[in-house]
Amino acid sequence: MLPSGGAAVEVFGWGDSEYAADLKRKCGGFNVQFNAPYRIDQMGEAFSKFDVLVVPTIVHENYSLGVREALAAGKPVIVSNLRSQMDFVRDGVDGFHFNVQDPKDLAEKMQKFIREPRLVESLGKNPLPIRDVADQATELVQIYQSLTESRRSRRSRPEPQTLVNELQNQVAALRQWEETLESDLDRERKKAHQLSDQLSQKNNELAGIRRSLGYRFVRFYASRIDRLRSIGRKREKDEQK
Repeated sequence: MLPSGGAAVEVFGWGDSEYAADLKRKCGGFNVQFNAPYRIDQMGEAFSKFDVLVVPTIVHENYSLGVREALAAGKPVIVSNLRSQMDFVRDGVDGFHFNVQDPKDLAEKMQKFIREPRLVESLGKNPLPIRDVADQATELVQIYQSLTESRRSRRSRPEPQTLVNELQNQVAALRQWEETLESDLDRERKKAHQLSDQLSQKNNELAGIRRSLGYRFVRFYASRIDRLRSIGRKREKDEQK
């Protein structure tokens, strides 16, 4: 906050009634005066009440008349670091910039004028010239032309023959890739046929073994042994009882 007694703050305009009432309540005890909006013919009287204009806007403005009126009257201006305020108020030349929505930074910029009163006389005395509509229109046309030329250069198309060559190269690459895939597929097919032949051979061998007399005898003998083991285990259980 600004030190009480070190400076007076003049507020012009009302805006939202509830907000104005809340602001007045919060400013109680400080040297703050609230003034009604001034008319054009009252501008001189209003500007005589302050040494530095503070415009703490929190929104982007396309054109701030109050800032330009104050600079035209030789008043330094403190503005938030938003366009177009920053474009017209040079920091340290026409006044100061402060970080938007940062009350501590705003208070620091205001205190500079209290600590160094000479800044009131040195800042804001040579503002940038106010540009007329024709000048601004000329600049807008130049910006538009530069943007369209830049876009044309980015979208410049190659020669037709270059496109044909690129397409031919892509087709050739696709054909080579297709041939490689076909070769790999043939190789895998041959492997599959070989495995199928080996499996068929093994199945035939197994069928021959199963048809042989020795295989049948072994199966019969094994079944008899299993039967005898079952009978033996049953007898052991009966004897234990």
